[in-house]
Amino acid sequence: MPNFNLMKITYKFLIIAGKDKTGKASIFLQLTADRKSTKRAIGFNCLPKDWVEKTEQTRFNHATNSKINELKQRITDLQYELGKKSKKISVVEFANLVFNVSNLKTYLMTYFEDHMNNSFDVKIISEGTYKHHKTCLKYLKEFVFEKYKTQDIEIKDVDYSFIVDYNSFLQKKGLHQNTII
Repeated sequence: MPNFNLMKITYKFLIIAGKDKTGKASIFLQLTADRKSTKRAIGFNCLPKDWVEKTEQTRFNHATNSKINELKQRITDLQYELGKKSKKISVVEFANLVFNVSNLKTYLMTYFEDHMNNSFDVKIISEGTYKHHKTCLKYLKEFVFEKYKTQDIEIKDVDYSFIVDYNSFLQKKGLHQNTII
């Protein structure tokens, strides 16, 4: 038998109030890994009185229970496949795989530039603010190229250490802390 570790993802099916017109509540799948969790609606609902919390299923709806069982099997299969590849992904990425959601990539510079230009075009920001944003974008591009040797990075790669490193980069450029903030 191959020696590999299963990705440690826990899951729970639950209902969340916000009942529809018929009094039914939506059924959600909650996935947790590394103390981070995400919830996704499974596309089914039930009356709260028909939900059996212990079994995480409904009393009288075979189609709903089949969907829950299908998702449980999909989670197990994905954990096994990722474990064989020794691949670790975020809980959100795992949820996207469970629900077959394609992972469209959003890039930081592209998003920043689009947001900046759109905000200026519809007069949300002034010309002075627009110039400040352009300067910020210029420094951000320099930083990303210097640190990652690329023109752009995915937004999902922006984390606390990215911000700390960017702050240090701006200080080395001679900007004062009030300007950086």
